[in-house]
Amino acid sequence: MKTFAPKINVPIIFSVILLGCLASVAAQAFRGEKIQLEGKLQDSLNHVLETSTLIQEAFYNQDEGQIESNTRKVLVDLRKAQNNTINEKINGMHIERILEVVRNHLAQILDATGEERKKYLRLAFDQVVHIAQTYKLNSYRIFYCQSSDGIWLQKSFKAQNPYNPQTLGNCGIPVR
Repeated sequence: MKTFAPKINVPIIFSVILLGCLASVAAQAFRGEKIQLEGKLQDSLNHVLETSTLIQEAFYNQDEGQIESNTRKVLVDLRKAQNNTINEKINGMHIERILEVVRNHLAQILDATGEERKKYLRLAFDQVVHIAQTYKLNSYRIFYCQSSDGIWLQKSFKAQNPYNPQTLGNCGIPVR
């Protein structure tokens, strides 16, 4: 008597498992829950958020030396965080791409001036805030100012607008 073993299509099984995992993450995000990360990646992203607040403070205080030095610190932290995305199977690629965008925009800040510099800061902070709102990381205050059309994260409770500190320094409302 012959017995037939069913053929197992590994790529299809892998795809189904991957879709199930992604659906779980998507459902978590849909419910407004932040996504949990593990170990080194979580630590390195927390460090990116921490050093990003130093850039916000430097721009608010209009301290050119600190803007450059803190931007360079964040660029180093971003590279370390990107290296840690390799071990994050589900969200690693997404996070790595966001970090690359942030890194590119921050690198542009070092060579830009005036409105162009504010544009790159705004683009970088858009992505940093996205990370802070999506993943379970240390908590920072997130502010938005409609007049400067900018969002940022900071440590203090009072808005300190990094985009136009002279004229709109106090402009900003807390964002969830």
